[in-house]
Amino acid sequence: MFGECKACCDFCGEPIPAGTSVMNFWLCQQRFCSEECADNEHNRRLREWNARQYTFRRYPNSRFWQVVDGNGDLVCLTVYKKGAAEVISRLQAK
Repeated sequence: MFGECKACCDFCGEPIPAGTSVMNFWLCQQRFCSEECADNEHNRRLREWNARQYTFRRYPNSRFWQVVDGNGDLVCLTVYKKGAAEVISRLQAK
């Protein structure tokens, strides 16, 4: 379906009627059929970018350290603070 359409939404692939496409300031090189598709694409890119930002902090009520990504998802637990820093440096080098 994506190859056949002259003007298709870059997010969902639906055909866009002439003169009705939506542009987003941050994604100005793409065409969207609605503001909802533009917002969904922006949110998808934001989640993807946040997933690459890592931090570590003390795991609650224990001696362990947790490494979490920018979305707040737990990546791993380590016993030592140095270990958590090493995990982050290796993930960012990837």
